[in-house]
Amino acid sequence: MFEEPEIQRRLDIVYVDITVLLSRSEDCQQKLEFLKKEVRNPEDPRRTHEESIKLFYETQTVMTKSQRNLAVGEPL
Repeated sequence: MFEEPEIQRRLDIVYVDITVLLSRSEDCQQKLEFLKKEVRNPEDPRRTHEESIKLFYETQTVMTKSQRNLAVGEPL
């Protein structure tokens, strides 16, 4: 199906993407923990709301890119 150099190239790309996504996922987790604390006693409710929306979209991006990497990795 694919030549070995092409398979290695694709695997390298997927590996880098997964590494970046893991880092972004950890960042999202930290933001979520911060927002959980903020929701209990918000200093600025509007900012807390805006940050939660940003986190939602960032989480969706991480999930979508993770699914894409799984789809790319399947044939390899």
